[in-house]
Amino acid sequence: MGETLIMSFASLLFAFAFVAIFLPQFNQITGKHLAIYLDKNLIVSGIAIALFTGLLAGSYPAIYLSGLNPAAIQSGRIFNKSKTSSRELGLRKGLVVFQFIVSVALIVSVIVIYRQMEYVQSKNLGFNRNNVIHFSQKEKRRKIR
Repeated sequence: MGETLIMSFASLLFAFAFVAIFLPQFNQITGKHLAIYLDKNLIVSGIAIALFTGLLAGSYPAIYLSGLNPAAIQSGRIFNKSKTSSRELGLRKGLVVFQFIVSVALIVSVIVIYRQMEYVQSKNLGFNRNNVIHFSQKEKRRKIR
């Protein structure tokens, strides 16, 4: 479990470094000005996501390994392929199928979102964007007594 949590937090740090290094090049390529401000909410949510991911990813191996008999592992009896139960094989096959379905769903989602963004950017909105006036609405705050 600890190894999975370390990997999860290392991935979080790598992701922040990756974004910090490549965000200027991304802004230059897209012509946009995106910036990431490291505030308290972003850091706390990043740590929470890394913790949740580490716990979720490490729970199955930790539970599985905690049920093994150390004496059987030392004697080599635990890794005998003929003693693998059908329940374990079904679980493995089910996890592979689930991973494949999630991968296909993510790929299809990316394609659909890309086509939607392409459509929105090329669609004639029916007005000239240069001649639009925008008014910002000031938020009224009331004192709580």
